[in-house]
Amino acid sequence: MRNFSLPKKQKGVFAAPGIIVIATIIIIVAAVIFLGQRQTKGEKVQIAPSQLMPEVSAAEARTTICNLKKERLFAEACQSKFNIVVQEDVERIAELFVLLNKIQSDKSVSDYDRLLLSQAVFAALPTKDSPESYLYQPSILSRLKDYLISQNVVYAQEKGMSEEEFKKQMERDLQGVVDGLPKGNNAWVITVMVSKYSWIDGKRRPTYSQQYAQVFDPFPNNPNVNRQDINYNVGSVVGSKMSGQTVDVGGQSYRGTSKMIAYSFTIMSWKSQEYTNADGLSVEEKFLVSRRNFTENLYLGEHYLTTLLDSVKMPSAKRPAESSDKKESEKDNQTNAPKEITCEEYTRLIGSKDCRYWILNGVSSGLWCADTTGELYRPTDQGIEPFVIDSRPPDYSTNSFDAETCAKENDERNK
Repeated sequence: MRNFSLPKKQKGVFAAPGIIVIATIIIIVAAVIFLGQRQTKGEKVQIAPSQLMPEVSAAEARTTICNLKKERLFAEACQSKFNIVVQEDVERIAELFVLLNKIQSDKSVSDYDRLLLSQAVFAALPTKDSPESYLYQPSILSRLKDYLISQNVVYAQEKGMSEEEFKKQMERDLQGVVDGLPKGNNAWVITVMVSKYSWIDGKRRPTYSQQYAQVFDPFPNNPNVNRQDINYNVGSVVGSKMSGQTVDVGGQSYRGTSKMIAYSFTIMSWKSQEYTNADGLSVEEKFLVSRRNFTENLYLGEHYLTTLLDSVKMPSAKRPAESSDKKESEKDNQTNAPKEITCEEYTRLIGSKDCRYWILNGVSSGLWCADTTGELYRPTDQGIEPFVIDSRPPDYSTNSFDAETCAKENDERNK
């Protein structure tokens, strides 16, 4: 049998198509992998957003989560010793922060499990309503330091992350969660939780803890949709910072400080399906903002949640266009911002029957006028009065409006 060898040019003619085919296959496989990583997959959630904080109390959310989830980190978060954590129990609070670090660093934890784990931990962290031990123990921070050392948790030294850097990290993480909202999802629940605990010379400082939620659903009561069949996309991030100074316990002297800050940001989103009622009209959207403040009255420090919400661009709620006013609706959707109120409009509307609700300061400041329905304050069994606006964003923004200046202008005019 004779062996035939092709000239080099002829070899190239046969080899080139093979290389092209192989390269094409590689590109296709790489594209599939890349797109698969970029595209978030929806999942059926085991616990509805309405069963989690801040829509329900911390105890109720923790009970629901711990009754359902038992594996791995849930077994640690749901230990009975965390069911009641008093405000001065620094060792258990430190244990919860160590657990937050585990949740944060464990890459095998899904975003949805991270959401549930963070809720279980934040539900256990004490607030102003938690019991106090009223016991001043000079060794309290010494025990805290010993516990952290045993867990290989190093206190932040001078070279560690400063509080300003940590605040920037919180902003980046919250913006990252919001920016992760998949295209095509027009409904969402955003939950933001921030807590701070600090001790100086063994004495607890006032607790800071706040929760914020934003819910938007353009078609909330679609009778053709079973809520249990909804595919949710979940984005979640947890972060914490522990810092302290060397503790010196001896004789009559005692020095030592400790500061702990933790946050949890989540967004659960889905595609809300449009439908019409018997009259052929689309049902109104649901817009709900809820804010709960667990901060003690004596707290005088940084209000982290307010700073966050002022710094991060949250998703905008686009209302469905009405056929009779399509052009105006499209314009609203493009700007999607309430009109900044003038002194003349404020004087005319404030307190009138045309404008029933108003908030003149804070993140959700504005005037809700005309057909507004809902309530501003809703007392709960815990005595908390969360800020609630139910139906839609404000008609007028008061972010840069000064009521005192307006009143002075009116006084000058009336003289």
